[in-house]
Amino acid sequence: MPKLNPFRTLKHDYALLFSFLVVILIPIFLFFTTQELNPTGLKVFLSIEALFVALGICRLLVISSYFRQGTIIKGKVIKVWFFRDRGRVIFQYAVDGLIYQRSMAVMKTQETRSFTVGQQARILVKTNHPKKAILIDLFVG
Repeated sequence: MPKLNPFRTLKHDYALLFSFLVVILIPIFLFFTTQELNPTGLKVFLSIEALFVALGICRLLVISSYFRQGTIIKGKVIKVWFFRDRGRVIFQYAVDGLIYQRSMAVMKTQETRSFTVGQQARILVKTNHPKKAILIDLFVG
């Protein structure tokens, strides 16, 4: 089983990237815009930071669970669309004779722009939950 690459995951996963950017950009913004932070503001700031750190960790744990409990199978890309820097890749695959269709929200990168309708794709499917699947090539390498 290939290993999860956190940097590629951050590059392609919109939810993880968003939480990472919030954790990085809020302190920078506050540093350049405020002279001093009152105790209430500091508590609010630390609460927001802690929330987004927790969300990022949870998202990374969810993605890594596919690598612990998953099986790689072949699938097919059904639809690809992008709007500005975001997009969605819809794919389908078969497990035990049943055909499943899933989608992934992705960032617009060179790798995600290379997906074409009808293209074969490697899908990582959770063994116990065949409805749950991701495009493995966006997370390894």
